Amino acid sequence: MAAAVRSNSKIANYEIITNNLVSDPDSTYTVNPFSLNEDSEKVVNGLKAIDPDAIITPFPFWVDKPFFRYLHGESV
Repeated sequence: MAAAVRSNSKIANYEIITNNLVSDPDSTYTVNPFSLNEDSEKVVNGLKAIDPDAIITPFPFWVDKPFFRYLHGESV
């Protein structure tokens, strides 16, 4: 099974999703909760409900079609 291809740069024929990057200035770790664009606001609100001080930076992210279908709940 091939690894999913993801990029911060636009790639022709790839789908755009949102990376809701969670970072902490006191840590080297980050969390990358991906979402469909239309679900990003809900994801951010959910993360903020857990930690109102969380630093969340949503940005567009290009992914291959299999990963995009995975986010839609499709297995193939």
